[in-house]
Amino acid sequence: MPWTLTSLIAFLVISYVQAVVAQAEAPVEYAISPDRTEVFISIPEKKESYYFNNNAKRLSYTYKIPGKWKPSQESALLVSEDGRAFVGVMLYSTKELEGYEGNDLLTRTSNLITKNYQQKIGKSPASKKLVSFSSPRSGTMKWSASWHSVGKDGRPVELRTDKVLWEISPGWVAQITVNGTSDDDGLARGILETLNATSKPEGYWPFIRRHFPKVPGS
Repeated sequence: MPWTLTSLIAFLVISYVQAVVAQAEAPVEYAISPDRTEVFISIPEKKESYYFNNNAKRLSYTYKIPGKWKPSQESALLVSEDGRAFVGVMLYSTKELEGYEGNDLLTRTSNLITKNYQQKIGKSPASKKLVSFSSPRSGTMKWSASWHSVGKDGRPVELRTDKVLWEISPGWVAQITVNGTSDDDGLARGILETLNATSKPEGYWPFIRRHFPKVPGS
């Protein structure tokens, strides 16, 4: 889903509502998806951003991330101001992991991710692994895979991708993706520290109403 930010006035652009609202403490930039599931809030003066995914049909989740970020063209994906880095968090349910091998949810999730990349790239990875990942959350694992390819100049290149996995709630696995920052693992740990989920019907709207009362729908 496309995301954009504007200033001073809330208006509709490509089905998104955006605005810059002067709050009591600092200006707040925000964007809300058409179905009101995703809410992105940035506080430039504090150099921090919040992402909320309020989905009563699944599991709502939220996290805070340092720095200035903005929504991307893809759902649940944020990009840095210079467009060189991106972060994203998405959830997999037990039902979505049915049919994938593994004695635990994280292993089954890693096999699902591998299959998705195989279909996207067109071949199996040259190497892959699932190892323990040191973080504020116990039981966190890191999936890594690489593919051998050939660059435009004819030289061999290695394509590599990493995902951090954590069982955020019974029957639900969070996949954290961080790429292009000066410390991808460090930022992933920071996201994990604030990553939380709730099954309440309203999701995190009560939190948004309390802390950001001028956001539409609050």
